[in-house]
Amino acid sequence: MLALREGPVEDDPDVVMRLLRAYKSAAVWCGDPANHGNLANILSRSEYINVSPKTILNALGGVLPVNRTETRRDAAFMMLDDHQVNCPDPRRACWLYSEIKQMLGQPATAPEMQAAAAVFRPDLYAKAQGPKNYFGPDDPVQLKFGPRLDKSLEDYIATNPRAPWRQVES
Repeated sequence: MLALREGPVEDDPDVVMRLLRAYKSAAVWCGDPANHGNLANILSRSEYINVSPKTILNALGGVLPVNRTETRRDAAFMMLDDHQVNCPDPRRACWLYSEIKQMLGQPATAPEMQAAAAVFRPDLYAKAQGPKNYFGPDDPVQLKFGPRLDKSLEDYIATNPRAPWRQVES
């Protein structure tokens, strides 16, 4: 995820476009399995993740340890070069915001939700990457856990069974 303050975006749009193209190129390089060994060696350094390259290589390949002798495979565990992952979707910002607020046990407010959505700028991404098959405003946000975010954020929050403020009645 790449976040920029509004000032640089407005002050030097050419630099922002170059940065977004470099971001995409880096994602393509990181997503290529031929580069995973080099990526694992870089990320394993103490100034980054500071774990063994083998641990990172397993994660990049979707090999996940369950215990000392068992692993599970999930090919979609680490998607680095995928349009749905890299293109900023304001609805994902709203989802992320609502998840954080839920974990804090606080209600989501409309002004804060609008501020979160404003940070994700698909217009800049599309301008830098050229025409693509971008998602539409009616496409559901595909989430791995919890209910689908295919309505309003308020509906999502109201129907999310993991919301900490929900009391289980006995």
